[in-house]
Amino acid sequence: MAIKISKTLIKKLPKNEQDNADQLLWNKSGELCFLCGGVLNEAGEDIVPDHDIPESDKGETILDNLNLTHVSCNSFKRNHPTVDVRPYLKLVRLMKDNGGFLKYDQAAKLLNIEPKPIQILSEGNNATFTFADNSISSVQVYSETNKEGDFKFCFVEVPANAIFNDDECQPRTIKEQHLWQIYNDINRNPLHEAPACRLKKDLTGINLYNALMFDGQHKTLAFWVDGREKIVIKVYIDITKDQAIRLVNSVQSKIKKLPLSPFELAAKMSDEWQDRVSKYETEVGTENASEDGFINWVDKDEKARAKSAFTDALYQSIIDSDNLEFKKTVLKPGQKPTDEFSMSETTFKNKVLKQLLHTAPLKETFLSSQKLRSREADIVIKILNTFYQQLFKPDAPDLLTPQDELKRKRLAYQVSLAYVMTLIRSVFGKKYILPDGRELIDKEIDEERIDFIENSIKRILDHPVWVSKEQSKKMQAITTALIKNHDAAKALSDVGLKPGYGGGLDELDATCLSD
Repeated sequence: MAIKISKTLIKKLPKNEQDNADQLLWNKSGELCFLCGGVLNEAGEDIVPDHDIPESDKGETILDNLNLTHVSCNSFKRNHPTVDVRPYLKLVRLMKDNGGFLKYDQAAKLLNIEPKPIQILSEGNNATFTFADNSISSVQVYSETNKEGDFKFCFVEVPANAIFNDDECQPRTIKEQHLWQIYNDINRNPLHEAPACRLKKDLTGINLYNALMFDGQHKTLAFWVDGREKIVIKVYIDITKDQAIRLVNSVQSKIKKLPLSPFELAAKMSDEWQDRVSKYETEVGTENASEDGFINWVDKDEKARAKSAFTDALYQSIIDSDNLEFKKTVLKPGQKPTDEFSMSETTFKNKVLKQLLHTAPLKETFLSSQKLRSREADIVIKILNTFYQQLFKPDAPDLLTPQDELKRKRLAYQVSLAYVMTLIRSVFGKKYILPDGRELIDKEIDEERIDFIENSIKRILDHPVWVSKEQSKKMQAITTALIKNHDAAKALSDVGLKPGYGGGLDELDATCLSD
């Protein structure tokens, strides 16, 4: 059973609960994660106990207050109340089970929300909305005049099934991290702006319209996750599709973190390059725009800067992920190292992320590359978290041995860390017959691939080279390579640390470290 309970936690349990605690918790779980509701796979991801009421809130360490969860769900929860985290993680699990990269209406469907037309009757400055459940809302209609013309709008409280996604104006898919940030915010702060919808005639009946949401999909979905039954939306009575696109682009241009463009890496770029991306996409059209196309679009003397801005945005998208445990080893500016393995952000980018990510701009359109880049980010974060968990044993620090400390010290050398990350990527590519550079892009990650990643990293970290004290010429070559920060790839491959070994195809010779 892949249940990880540290000795420290066992000792905190009442004496009569310490024996067979793992089996008792397993029986209690019903084989489902307490936080996300997904299946607990004994042979897959590590399973850990989670305090329903955190210890920081005076929660007791007793079986009644402990439940089994995926280690990733437990890590995400941290000290958040269970009641806040569970609805969000349940939806995220459902989204991943349904392929991920879902738009608002697809995600809402997982919450059993099926949009239906609204009957709208207007008279003067008033409008009456009748919803599918026969509830009625009468509101005042306001108007505003500018150089473009007259615009009518109103604010109305609507049920969940009154909102359709505006596919023509809303190209982005739901981003888990942004959904979580807004979900947290709406539980603590007043709402600043209502989601915006335009109306489109529904031909199934008289005076029937579909309310198409072109701005606010994350905010709206966050309300449904929170259990709200109704929200207030802003309805533009007679706005056209083109006017809605222009409006939402204007709004999003002032929120640099979430450009409407499917090229979401632009959000990690400076204002200068975000503006360049916007101009490029406007010129060639979203359906034709691509990462590679953008780099080739800029002036010749700007290509190097453009490529650098793009690559750094790629790195930053990983660093900014709330799910990345590995960044606990990455030092913030001015922060002092906590151990030999601590590294600067520059080292993390150049020796870790550069070895894993496909830094060449993709030729696929933004609409397609968004999915590829999101997939790549998921796999890279999974690799790094698995590496971190196996090397640091954060859930059971009392199990660390002197050999573990020696292993960390040797892996902290930049050349060995870079080689191992390159090796992990190569192992994955050879296993699934993927082309160089696209090893972590071209395959969906599933339980079988997660198992392979975890087992491969375990094999690599279990190689005796990391803890051996043998004084052979091979080991001396490795020591020299690490100290001089040069040619570690040859020295490490000479002791059998190769893709075939990492992938489980080759076994080590008993004398692999000897001359």
